[in-house]
Amino acid sequence: MQRFPVSWMRRVLRRELGTLPVPGELDRDGRVPETGAYRFAAGARPVLDSLVVTLYGRTRAEMLMGFPAAPFVLPLATDDVARFLDYGNMRPDHKIRLSRAGQGAEAEWRISPAAQHDGLASGDREGYRLTFSLPEHLESWISEHEKHRTSRIRKVKQRFLSDIVIYRMEGDSLQTFQLQYEPGELDRRRHNRG
Repeated sequence: MQRFPVSWMRRVLRRELGTLPVPGELDRDGRVPETGAYRFAAGARPVLDSLVVTLYGRTRAEMLMGFPAAPFVLPLATDDVARFLDYGNMRPDHKIRLSRAGQGAEAEWRISPAAQHDGLASGDREGYRLTFSLPEHLESWISEHEKHRTSRIRKVKQRFLSDIVIYRMEGDSLQTFQLQYEPGELDRRRHNRG
């Protein structure tokens, strides 16, 4: 029985990612004199190459941390942090819209600037989209009873997500963005009726 060539795989990845401390540990085909590594390399190399491409593609990804008026922190994901920064640098304090898709543990919340929805921003280039998930116990409470779901979502938006602050270090300076939830016209009508 042959062992899985972990050392070989580690060295190939480190060479491709530029983290190999000693140049020349591998020959130009990425092989080392290890039992089984030559046969393994033929099948593993395309997978490792794909992994390296994926990792390099994610090097510009950045996680933003949102601090709402709640006892938790929101890890905010985005596919294009530059769009958020472009918008946020022009409007560090701005109104946002919140939406929720999915149910229970699979629910995903989305943040986008309110101006984009009101037609105040010129084109989609100025907008952004951040996504996050709420803590599991809060999502369970929202989804607990079908008839209360809409009112509970509204309560969460108004009590916990009405003001989200994002801090980000840019070199030696601290950037601060304040996102304020503003209910849409449909939300206001529902609230006034209920």
